[in-house]
Amino acid sequence: MDVGALAAFVVGFIHMDHSLAAGSTMIFFYLSSSKLTKLQSERKAMLEDDFKIGGQRNAVQVLANSLGACVALVALSYLSHSTHTDSGTFQALPAFCVGAFIGHYSCCCADTWASEIGILSRSKPRLITSFKEVPPGTNGGMTLLGTGCCLAAGFAIGFVYFIATCLQFWFAALVSEPDKELQTEGGVQQSVPPLLLSTLVVSISSGLFGCELDSLLGATLQYSGFDKAKNKVVCHPPQGKEEDMPPQWKEEDIKHICGVNLLSNSAVNFIAAAASAVFGGVMLLQVNKYSA
Repeated sequence: MDVGALAAFVVGFIHMDHSLAAGSTMIFFYLSSSKLTKLQSERKAMLEDDFKIGGQRNAVQVLANSLGACVALVALSYLSHSTHTDSGTFQALPAFCVGAFIGHYSCCCADTWASEIGILSRSKPRLITSFKEVPPGTNGGMTLLGTGCCLAAGFAIGFVYFIATCLQFWFAALVSEPDKELQTEGGVQQSVPPLLLSTLVVSISSGLFGCELDSLLGATLQYSGFDKAKNKVVCHPPQGKEEDMPPQWKEEDIKHICGVNLLSNSAVNFIAAAASAVFGGVMLLQVNKYSA
């Protein structure tokens, strides 16, 4: 079995086994991302040297986009069966895990939507660190279209999670005594409007936070250059000695745009998603605190 397929199977099993809300959110993220990656793929391949038509994800990419969410779900499952959650700090942990899950996928979805649609913008992107115009496909480049897609993705993740949570509650109510309020996984009973509001606040803010952090990391710790021969943005500096290069190659053929060659795209995605998970967890705790 392909390692990427195995990673996807394990991730999918953890999500689907946990809850309808978790599984639906994961499916929405990967399905929408896959569709958007294929959008005008020929044009994207002309702009980015590393772009792969088809959008298949390997094991590293799957884990970079889902490992944090899996950790949050496993922790949430453990806490739901723990006997220590009634005292002290443990009371806040289930809600933190729910916020972390939402924050994680809000970041991943926002970054993907912003990247896959933003690169097609008619206006040139501007680098997040200097606001100078850069070629489309540059790590850390931002457009108004991409930022709008980032906010839309955060909203979409929150809305999907909310709808799935409601369906989960209503399905459970068919076989048990229905309650007047939704019992969320965070251990807080909420009626529908506050639940929707708190979910959307966390998802939209986490999506924006994660996308901006991803851009900042990409502009500083990920290499971007412009290959004049290929007329494309490249994510790796020239490898090897100049005498080992093809005869037609010249050092000035690849112009450095920004960033040092320290992190890969998957590493940037993982760090941004992990930070957004923490951000989302803290945000949900604060929203629950003020809406209580």
